[in-house]
Amino acid sequence: MKDLRRRLEKLRSDAREFALMSQRATDVEKRELFKRLAEELAIEALELEQIVKQKGQSDPSARSWNCAVRSGSAADTLVFLIRPRAHNDA
Repeated sequence: MKDLRRRLEKLRSDAREFALMSQRATDVEKRELFKRLAEELAIEALELEQIVKQKGQSDPSARSWNCAVRSGSAADTLVFLIRPRAHNDA
């Protein structure tokens, strides 16, 4: 389970990096490539998150993250993560 979570965090991190690269790229082709890569990795992260949730339903300490991709223009792709608060978080 920890390996899956590590992989999930890596996918999310890579998706964020590619989204930033897309925003900063000056070449249109590279911008589109980085945008597509960010979107694909974000989708993979969502799919893996579902697997982690299914395996961790019996684990009350498992935390859930939601990953979303918002696409606008070619240079405007955002990948963001939302972590729900646990009941004991301040």
